[in-house]
Amino acid sequence: MSVLLKKIFDFFFSEIQTSPRPGFFLKVRCGKCDEEFNLFIDEHTGLAQDFNPAGKISYFLNKEIIGSRCPNRILVRMDFNNKRKLLSRSIEGGEFLDG
Repeated sequence: MSVLLKKIFDFFFSEIQTSPRPGFFLKVRCGKCDEEFNLFIDEHTGLAQDFNPAGKISYFLNKEIIGSRCPNRILVRMDFNNKRKLLSRSIEGGEFLDG
């Protein structure tokens, strides 16, 4: 393979992202059956933008979790500032496992 073709191949087929994705693990337990969940939330694709009337951006996460053991729905709400730092969180139908 020529040097030029190798460079083209490496450009298109090499691993683009070498560092870990920015995000966090969401660890919760079902309030009915005690099933535990450990979900990775990507900070760039898992959080939704929220625009307030003044034009400032913040982020939020609304997550509905249903396990395999029971039909209980776990509802998680998390609010973040414009730098994706956690401001508040709440849960219905379960509990957070990380404190």
